[in-house]
Amino acid sequence: MAAGYAAPIVELYEGSKNIYKLNQKVLEKTLGRADIAGKKIALISIAGAFRKGKSFLLNFIVTYLDHLHKGGKGEWFDETTVLDKFNWRGGSDRDTNGIFIWSVPYILEDQSGEDVVVFLMDTQGTFDHQSTVQDCATIFALSTLLSSVQIYNLSTQIQEDDLNNLRLFTEYAQLTRDENRQRAPFQKLLFLVRDWPNSKQYEYGYEGGKKYLKKLLKTTFMQKKELKVLRENVKSSFESLEAFLMPHPGLRIAQNNSEKVLGKVEEEFSEQLDILVPSLFEGDSLEAKKIDGKEITCREMAELFKELMKIFNSDDLPEPKTILEATADAVNLAAEQRAREAYDKQMKEKITSSLADISTLLSLHQAAETQALGVFSARPKLGEESAAKANKDNLAKYFATRYEEHKSTVQQNIRIEEEKRKIAAEQEAERQRIKAEEERIRRERAENERRQREEAERLRRQREENERWQREEQARIQRERNELARQQREAEERRRREALAAEMERQMAARYSPPSYSYAPSHRSSNSGSGSSSGVRELHFTRYGKPVTAYHDGRHFCKKPSNWDG
Repeated sequence: MAAGYAAPIVELYEGSKNIYKLNQKVLEKTLGRADIAGKKIALISIAGAFRKGKSFLLNFIVTYLDHLHKGGKGEWFDETTVLDKFNWRGGSDRDTNGIFIWSVPYILEDQSGEDVVVFLMDTQGTFDHQSTVQDCATIFALSTLLSSVQIYNLSTQIQEDDLNNLRLFTEYAQLTRDENRQRAPFQKLLFLVRDWPNSKQYEYGYEGGKKYLKKLLKTTFMQKKELKVLRENVKSSFESLEAFLMPHPGLRIAQNNSEKVLGKVEEEFSEQLDILVPSLFEGDSLEAKKIDGKEITCREMAELFKELMKIFNSDDLPEPKTILEATADAVNLAAEQRAREAYDKQMKEKITSSLADISTLLSLHQAAETQALGVFSARPKLGEESAAKANKDNLAKYFATRYEEHKSTVQQNIRIEEEKRKIAAEQEAERQRIKAEEERIRRERAENERRQREEAERLRRQREENERWQREEQARIQRERNELARQQREAEERRRREALAAEMERQMAARYSPPSYSYAPSHRSSNSGSGSSSGVRELHFTRYGKPVTAYHDGRHFCKKPSNWDG
């Protein structure tokens, strides 16, 4: 949170005739901030005679709200607390001119859990040697009319003159009442009696204040009618009337404190201060500013400031009726602005950037207009209903102007849509032509591919047939080669055997003497002497001087047959 400061929202220009002017820049930087403009506002103001500690008390309230903003744990003030937010000092000269507002808003939650923006307001002290009666009435009236909680700061007791200062508001309250409106026009008035001297009769705090205020506002048959009527009107003009009896803080505070540090104060003062300040924000005490029972926003409070400042700068103190009319004007103007915003919000949510239908636009416009007029009608109704006619006329003109603006946009969208449709039709025709051409090319390509596949298949089958024939032919040739090779091997083997047999015969013939042999047929029995089996001949010859018998089957030597009969 940025550091705050006391900003002069209503400035006093002193001269032969004192003039109060609204500081528009301060108004926009505080109540007119965009981030809080639509939030509910609670304005706590303090008013009363000069040099009675109004700014001193507001410093404690700022300190407490800063404490809440930081978490609200532990003690919120002690002897070292610096009180330099709203300027204050001891002495007898006035220290505050005009009206000051604390620049930093504090956002708290009310009992329903909704955000309430809290602002604090300090006013110029009244009844000093520089202020006229009208000055005092102006400051006190502005403070009371604007605040949701008006702290009426008084010294030692509540006097009859203090009640008389409320007469303007009681007359205003009577004007706001009719058979349909019986609620009090003002919310809370807290009589803060400082330096209370009679704590034995009425104890400090709210309880003693309640008893004291009850006695003060009591009416009897013995009272003058004027006093009796004033008391009755005061009680009926505020929703809540309370009194708080505050002890003296101590002589150190009463003297000039240039250091702006709290320091040592009376224990009773600290105890009651710790009750008073938090009580302003606890439970149902935190309540948004209302007009005719309806909560208003920061934006509406800014408009109320402007309207009231217009009438309070006249030569004479305005009549209650004039104040009522100014309040009604502010309420109507704020309601008119809310209605405009409601219309624009509804149209923004419902209208798309591509809307291209006038009848749809008209339906949306009528629905948004009805809703916006409902917002305007829900405003607090003060004064004559005819006072709102100008606002209704302004709204009618605004709605008509905004409708024409939306209509122009929709007509432009219609032209754009027609151009888009034309372009889309041309593009579609071109797409169809391209699609047909692509289809023709696709069919031709498919036909060519089919022919290529058939030709490739024919060539493949022909190639496979040729390869099969070649394989069979090669196999046949290979078989013939193998058969020829086999025959050659067999012939070669016969020749080799015959050559071997011939060679053996030659060798044997050359080495041995001619043998004597006899031939016996294989069918001869063993008793027939020498014989042979299956064409086997029995040969007899001498080798190295020894007789040798051998058997020959006609091609080569062999073993003696088993069935040989010798």
